[in-house]
Amino acid sequence: EVTRYLQLARSDVLGRGLVAGEDVHRFERFAALDVLMYAEASFEALVVCGGFNQWLFFLDDQYDDHPEVATSPERVHEVVGPAFEALSSGRLPRLGSPFAEFSASVGRRIRARASTQLWNRFLQDTYDYLYRGSTVAVSHYDTVLTPEEYRPLRRLDSSMSAVVDVVELGHDGELSEHDARDPLVRELRQLACDHVAFLNDLVSYHREVVRAGCC
Repeated sequence: EVTRYLQLARSDVLGRGLVAGEDVHRFERFAALDVLMYAEASFEALVVCGGFNQWLFFLDDQYDDHPEVATSPERVHEVVGPAFEALSSGRLPRLGSPFAEFSASVGRRIRARASTQLWNRFLQDTYDYLYRGSTVAVSHYDTVLTPEEYRPLRRLDSSMSAVVDVVELGHDGELSEHDARDPLVRELRQLACDHVAFLNDLVSYHREVVRAGCC
């Protein structure tokens, strides 16, 4: 099953022309992470959940490695706008790109598996990640925020709320609307988001700050 998934993921992105050259090996390592993250998911659920992880991978690469984009809210908006539209609608823009096509495919797969409630929550969390997180974080480029300012922004900018939504799909354990609003559940989600976001900051420090110059 693992080999089958990795072959499918590789074939999907190579067929769309999303990766080439040295990036293929890096993508394969990222796809292998999908298997570890959703170790108990069925193959069908893994394809759906792993697709969103891959979507995040391709989206980040469009500005994380390009300071001229990562330091401009307008340029970031140009990247995330069409991506979110394709993901949320399942439709391609008039001038579609391989990534827009992939975005629409990922969105359709999630929508087919999620309830209306979970789908709407996922879309809201993804919107918040892109428009209240990443786009806002760019405006603070080269600025050192206080912990009180940084934590809520990083929680949005990490994309982790949307990832946690997708985890529910992977485990076929969708929360009811009542449970999702429970203060203890909300706190656990926030702590999980913070843990992953801050760990990512440490792991990515050299690549994103030292090499790329992003703060």
